[in-house]
Amino acid sequence: MNSFLIYIFQVSVCQTGFYLLYRLAFSKHTFFQLNRVYLLSTTLLSFIIPILNIGVWDAGSSEYLFISPLLFISENQPALETQSFVAESYSGSWASLIMSSLFLIYISGFLFFFVKLLRGLWMVTSLIKQNNVVDRGSYKLITLKNDFPFFSFFNYIFINDKNTILSSKEFSHVLTHEIIHVRQRHTLDIFFMELISSICWFNPFVKGIKNEVRQIHEFIADQQVVSSTNDCDQYSRLILRLSANNHLIPFTHQFSKINTKNRIIMLNQSNHHAMKTLKYLIAIPMTFLLMSFFSFTEKSAVTNIGEENLNKEKLIIGDISWEGNTIYNDALLNKVLGFQKGDVYKEKLIEKKLAYNPNKPDISSLYMDFGYLFFNIDIDEEIIGNTINLTFKLYEGSTVVFDKIIIKGNTKVETQKVLKMIEFKKGDLFSRSKLIQSQKNIAESGFFKSDEVGIDPIPHPENKSVDIEFALIEL
Repeated sequence: MNSFLIYIFQVSVCQTGFYLLYRLAFSKHTFFQLNRVYLLSTTLLSFIIPILNIGVWDAGSSEYLFISPLLFISENQPALETQSFVAESYSGSWASLIMSSLFLIYISGFLFFFVKLLRGLWMVTSLIKQNNVVDRGSYKLITLKNDFPFFSFFNYIFINDKNTILSSKEFSHVLTHEIIHVRQRHTLDIFFMELISSICWFNPFVKGIKNEVRQIHEFIADQQVVSSTNDCDQYSRLILRLSANNHLIPFTHQFSKINTKNRIIMLNQSNHHAMKTLKYLIAIPMTFLLMSFFSFTEKSAVTNIGEENLNKEKLIIGDISWEGNTIYNDALLNKVLGFQKGDVYKEKLIEKKLAYNPNKPDISSLYMDFGYLFFNIDIDEEIIGNTINLTFKLYEGSTVVFDKIIIKGNTKVETQKVLKMIEFKKGDLFSRSKLIQSQKNIAESGFFKSDEVGIDPIPHPENKSVDIEFALIEL
């Protein structure tokens, strides 16, 4: 449920980015078919980008400083937000209630607009069933009363008694206009955009995309009619004459419902030079920008490993069990692990989730950010066929507090100044996150060599404390 809401939000961000680019760069161009392709393809692409998983950076490129059998510190990563994660987990009922409410609101909105979509289809199909249909080969003609507008729906063209006030030439223009909609299959575009509008009903820019697509359809039909008649003035007056109709028929192309002012402006606008089509190439950097947010991830951890490990990657996870845990229950540990029965076994990723997972909670951080310096974990693996059962054996130990904070190597920078960069003080519960952040603060202070901020923990198990020694090299 949470992942789906995040996915839909990411889709909406992509749609918004592509639409704003269209409005800024392409909407005034007379390349109507190209604009049509751009809007439809980027709307579809917005659903694809968030589900792509393209490995770009190497997970092993960050340098880690091994300072004890239990503690890894990254010189390049910020502190983990483990405390907030645990607080969220224990107050999960509130978070779950909020997410459930959001999901319920989303589903309600989707159902409302989807039912509206179905109602629109029913309305048009009812008009087809209730009136006589004349087959004209490439299209079917239906005559309506009650002052309905001229419109088309798939290969159906609807006219009304109003054609009696039109000259034969004017009626021919209107009919040609609707035939172009039929030939270009514009109704498929409208149906696609109505479905997208139901899925992303909360995104106001989707309505903008839908309106732009409709307007482009009219531009295309108008352009082709004028090209065949060479009578732009008379056709413009015809658009104005038929613009007073207030009927709104869903899923259809109504001759004079779409913004008549823009249509007339476009009819009288000179065609842009073909070289301006190169401007559409700026959609490529926009695509890569959105992919950098939602598609690019770290490369697979399965590189340069032995045949045995490669074979392990083909295994399916069976049972997952935990032993020795008294602080956290199995459900929370499974949530942080992020794997469940039936998933493909990924050894390197599981090791990361157990030991150190930059920017995201891991099993070790659940303990080592709350004083459990001596926490340790072992894995027992049982392989049966293509299934691997996992047993995680935890040693929690007891909590430890920070004792002495020792600063070495500073001759020009006062020790008190360095101590202000440290996130903990004597007597605080040991926290790996605070230790990482302190190392980062010192490295970014500009007083010391950033890649040589050494940390040496000196544990005192007998009194459940640990001294921390910072070894610095001044610039």
